[in-house]
Amino acid sequence: MFPLLTVGMIVGLASIFALEQKFAFDIGPGGALSLESLNALGGASFDRVVGHEEAWRLFLAPLLHASSAHLIGNCVAMAMVGFLLEPLIGRGWFALIFAASALGGVVGSMIGNDSAATTVGASGAITGLVAAGMVMSFHHRADADDARKMRKRAIFLLVPALLPLFLGVRDHVDYHAHLGGALVGGAIALAHIVTWDGDSFRPRWARVAARSSMAGLAVSLISCLFVFFHYPDEAAVAQTIIPESLVTQPIASLTNQSSDLMGRYPADPRALLIRAAFFVKIEQFSEAEALLRRAMAMEWPARPVMETKVRKRAQAVLAVVLLEERRGGEALDMAEPICADRTQIESWPMLMRAKLCKG
Repeated sequence: MFPLLTVGMIVGLASIFALEQKFAFDIGPGGALSLESLNALGGASFDRVVGHEEAWRLFLAPLLHASSAHLIGNCVAMAMVGFLLEPLIGRGWFALIFAASALGGVVGSMIGNDSAATTVGASGAITGLVAAGMVMSFHHRADADDARKMRKRAIFLLVPALLPLFLGVRDHVDYHAHLGGALVGGAIALAHIVTWDGDSFRPRWARVAARSSMAGLAVSLISCLFVFFHYPDEAAVAQTIIPESLVTQPIASLTNQSSDLMGRYPADPRALLIRAAFFVKIEQFSEAEALLRRAMAMEWPARPVMETKVRKRAQAVLAVVLLEERRGGEALDMAEPICADRTQIESWPMLMRAKLCKG
């Protein structure tokens, strides 16, 4: 049996990403979509799904991807597991495990991450397929050679997908989504192991599974209508944010545009940081200090998850500015909480060079 559904899903995800690129407000390096673009197109978070009662995002977020690398990584993983699992359990159950694990991944992400953190991507769904492949590889219906391949591929994919979560690693990867998807996919596969009798070539109720997955697809398509209604509001928010194509420019280029950026994006606290960097460059430290204190006090409702990060960055730069102003005691007090915060590793090198953090 050729894994036609696996190939079709990969093509489908790639096509959806092409549409994302077309309707994105801003695209950064590597085809990365801005947070506002992802939110406009259906990205999910606890605040939006539960707080704003936008449950439709549950059915769109797993079909979206944040960048080209995000898409490619997920498609490669899907091919690795799908080419072995789909022929074993059939297209109906393969599709349903994908759909159910996708929902499990979104729920896992909303439970485990910050309430405002946006999640997108099929990684939860794919991790569910991988977990299902691992479980199903022990079924007597699985070809011995294919079963060994499936277990090896599952281990190869599951270890990096789940282990960092239990090691306390914190980076841009949504490990909670992986765990949610894996639990759902593994549970469905375990149910197959228990109920799949020796007389049937594939798991029973394949038509029911296929119809259920088609119903999920229909809900996803209907959910696209909500994107149409929310898009203008998200576009208005995006106009207040410095585009990623600008933010990723070298700091020298940004400081030269700092006055213009402050005028165009007064609601983005990063504009204050960039302008402060300009004043540090020309050694006007009092002006830099004033801007940094404004950035630390500024609220950023457009990007609540980043608000604390930007505030901490401003605090670290302010510590260095205070040191330049020969206010060493104040500088040490300002730097101390940043040095002790393991989530602020981006600021450590700057503070260590200034000898405000101990090595």
